[in-house]
Amino acid sequence: MEIHGAGVAGMGLAVLLSSRGIPVKIIDRSTGPQHRVCGEFMRGLNSQLIDQYELSSILHEAPQHRKVAWFFEDKSLLQFDLPEAVYSVGRPSLERYLKKRCEESGVEFVFNERGIPKNEGTVIATGRRRTFDSPWFGFKIHVRNIALRSDLEMHLSPCGYVGLSTIEKGWVNVSGIFKSGSIETEGLKKGNLPIHRMQALLTRMGFARLSDRLEEAVAEPESLKSTSGIVFGFQKSKSIELAIGDAFAFIPPFSGSGMAMALQGAQIAARVIERYSRGEEAWEKVCREVRRELKNRFSKKIFFAQAFHYLMSSSQFQPSLVKIARSGLLPIKPILWGIS
Repeated sequence: MEIHGAGVAGMGLAVLLSSRGIPVKIIDRSTGPQHRVCGEFMRGLNSQLIDQYELSSILHEAPQHRKVAWFFEDKSLLQFDLPEAVYSVGRPSLERYLKKRCEESGVEFVFNERGIPKNEGTVIATGRRRTFDSPWFGFKIHVRNIALRSDLEMHLSPCGYVGLSTIEKGWVNVSGIFKSGSIETEGLKKGNLPIHRMQALLTRMGFARLSDRLEEAVAEPESLKSTSGIVFGFQKSKSIELAIGDAFAFIPPFSGSGMAMALQGAQIAARVIERYSRGEEAWEKVCREVRRELKNRFSKKIFFAQAFHYLMSSSQFQPSLVKIARSGLLPIKPILWGIS
């Protein structure tokens, strides 16, 4: 099997296929595990997933979080507990661990190679599809020396939202999704220090007080990442294409479900691909079956997440949402269970 994309989904699939004795090659346009714009808050990571991917050795350093606090323009909006504690894991750490597992299993890696051949038996795990029509872009950075007000902080403004959570080794992930047309973003020069670029962006996007809190923070320089052209929900794909992870569906990051979904999707794909490797099913049927199972598994989760993302980021509905949240009438638990 040939997998394009050395992210969580691609390497997760490679781990499962190689454990079934199926030879795997992973091809990626990068140089290996790296920082990506990601919430790094792993909701949906159950004991079955942990056991199958043997994640306990990496999770013992990862903090578990349950308490969540939401803010609007730095004023407290609501506080609540998640249905169950969740791990917060740096994506580079998870990818390095999966890469090590792949190498131990004999998976072949080819880096710095672009282009995806349309061959039968090729899995696409290259991440979400970009479009020039989307107004959404993302920024993220890892910092130290900042005190959090809750396990997970979520900050809203008319221009987007930002999440903060502590990951392994005391780093705090600061990750946000913003509307590119909401305010002028020119002048965020690459020559500035990474922490200053993040502060400037936060200030311009309506998070001035959050930006001030980063004044004494120490940043991990290589962790500053940005991405643009974000399209949420199910991504466009062809009928004979087998896509997993964000290449299949990209869930709004406030849900904290993206990395767990990548591992869950790899589970589904591995089970069906195994039948193809034994010559029991044609590739086109495998593509249809994987696509159907992934939609059955994730449709409800993505629907709830997209609907809530729209409400909390829409200039039309955000003021009403803020009023409802402050009144204590926001049905946060049903929303969370819908996204779980």
